Amino acid sequence: MTRMTRLQQLLKIRKIFSTRHSDTILTELLNQSTQNMPFAEKAYWFGQVLLWLFAGGAKPGEARWRLFFNVLDKNPGWRENLRQTLNSLLIKSDFLPFFMNVGLAVEYGLWGDIANRLKEKVLPVGPTEDFQEIFLLVCRNQSDVEALRGISDATLLRIQELVMDNDGPSFWPTVVRQMSQALGFLAIHVAHYGISAEMRSRLPQESTTSELSFFRLANAVNRSEIIQPTTVGDAHLEAQLSATLALALDHCDADVEAIYLNMEAFGVSVDIVNRLETVSAMLARMRSLRRLLSASSGMEKTLETRSFLIAAAEAGIQGRSVVNHLRRHFYLLSRKIVERNGQSGDHYIARTRKDFWSLFRSAIAGGWIVVVMTIVKSWLLQSNPAPLFLAMGVWIIYSAGFLSMQFTGCTLATKIPSFTASRLAEILKNTRKESLHGLRTEFQLIVKSQLVALLGNIFGVIPFALVLVFASRSLLNAYVFMSDGYAKHVLEGLNPFVTAAVPLGMLTGVLLWLSSIAGGWFENWVVFNGLPTSIEHGIHFKKILGASSAKKLADFTLNHSSGIATNVSLAFLFGFAPLFGALLGLNWNANHVTISTASAVFAVATFDFDLTHTEWVLDSLGLVLIAVMNFGISFGLALYIAGNAQKIKMRRLALYLTLGARQKK
Repeated sequence: MTRMTRLQQLLKIRKIFSTRHSDTILTELLNQSTQNMPFAEKAYWFGQVLLWLFAGGAKPGEARWRLFFNVLDKNPGWRENLRQTLNSLLIKSDFLPFFMNVGLAVEYGLWGDIANRLKEKVLPVGPTEDFQEIFLLVCRNQSDVEALRGISDATLLRIQELVMDNDGPSFWPTVVRQMSQALGFLAIHVAHYGISAEMRSRLPQESTTSELSFFRLANAVNRSEIIQPTTVGDAHLEAQLSATLALALDHCDADVEAIYLNMEAFGVSVDIVNRLETVSAMLARMRSLRRLLSASSGMEKTLETRSFLIAAAEAGIQGRSVVNHLRRHFYLLSRKIVERNGQSGDHYIARTRKDFWSLFRSAIAGGWIVVVMTIVKSWLLQSNPAPLFLAMGVWIIYSAGFLSMQFTGCTLATKIPSFTASRLAEILKNTRKESLHGLRTEFQLIVKSQLVALLGNIFGVIPFALVLVFASRSLLNAYVFMSDGYAKHVLEGLNPFVTAAVPLGMLTGVLLWLSSIAGGWFENWVVFNGLPTSIEHGIHFKKILGASSAKKLADFTLNHSSGIATNVSLAFLFGFAPLFGALLGLNWNANHVTISTASAVFAVATFDFDLTHTEWVLDSLGLVLIAVMNFGISFGLALYIAGNAQKIKMRRLALYLTLGARQKK
């Protein structure tokens, strides 16, 4: 038999449903004799019938079901053929992977799960007796789920009569046995994940392994008769499922929530988030299986079966989505990064006149350091080193400059937006309509603080650069900062109409935002791994440094890890982005407003300040636009990500700021 790939099957099914006469399609399908078909062809045929029934979602679903049963009532031979085919499929199908694996990554870690999802999207599926593959071929999207959810009770009763109306062996005992086995296997998987050292260390109580809820769940399942039930639906089995198992599942849910709360306080790991997501999904699957096994009457079983299929279909759809998988697993990490950046951002918001003057003075000192960085960088560029050594040199120069700002209390204005945006999102999360004016006031303080810092940087750069220019000419009788060729290149690059000054300013805004993400991530890593505690209480640190010095180093690590990572990563991006761009044939030179201003001053001095009025206007306009792009892009990206991490829509922010302005009036 020719193996049909999933793509071929879907193309064939699409061709079938492209015709207008849906009743003709149904009669053609039901008129086919399936008695001598191999299992895979029977499954494909039955899949076409189901796809016809679910076509169009829930809205036309009942009409299709009525037509379907009317056709069967008028043609008893077709009904018998469908019944026998369905019964043979259900008896021969392997349900265990379906109960255990649909939407669950029980055998993979985070990255292994992503690779497996990509593999399933690309590689074809051949003939199979796995009910999971048959089910996922039919339930492909949310409209199919809605069609399944929209089936009425009357239609469910007709389906039950069709499935259960047979004279041969019943498939239900086999299904019950495999559901029971799936419960046991899932309990073992939950215990495997739950009693790992990473999970145990984040539980609040100190318990032995046998006292852990995950371990007790496995024992509760494996000690009971549900793995090998002697009878189906008896009172003893129902009591076990309803009491012992339900209680164990509740305790496991409580411990999962406790681990999440621990990570909220002490840092997040995407690997542990992946384990928790997997454990939560397996616990939910066990609850569904428990309800299905506990169902007594035929109609109750049918209703629980539909509920289970709906949950499995939704899990299967989620299980095939790579983007949603990454978004879900990195949500907690992004929120923790945003929270840590928000805490740093509060330090950059000036609230009193004294705070504004302090911020202005620190920004002036930051401008002085930028001037020194610009001079050393220009000397490096004019020495024409190899591209790799140039990138490494810029990385070292900028790292030294940015770190010196951090440890001397100086301020670089363009690093502020990413942190203050996270702070604004944190404030917005707790804002209510009656306090909108306070939100607007906070936003105004953020804008004023950024403007004061930028003005401080400019007031630090321009006078200090001019002092150095005149001092070099007076004392050395020479100009040593910039060659004529390099100065011309700097000034030409500021023209916003003939160069990529504005797009490169936008790129710099992205790099500034990325550096803040790197800083928040590194601080989360330091806290999550308990690095400050290890330093403070480590035997080797105490022996070498002494107890008091070890504690100071621990405090230093906790307080400065984010700043160090932000500064070093920003320097790396400024140094290596042009190199990566050159590999692609692109100009990715970062246009940073403060550094560009310092370079412009030295370039203008190279030509003795002899520029035309047009050149003065264009270069000044270029610097203004670069500043707008630096601040706007980094602030916008940080606010968008912070809003998503706090589950806040951007339109809510705009609405609240608008309402706050009206409230003030």
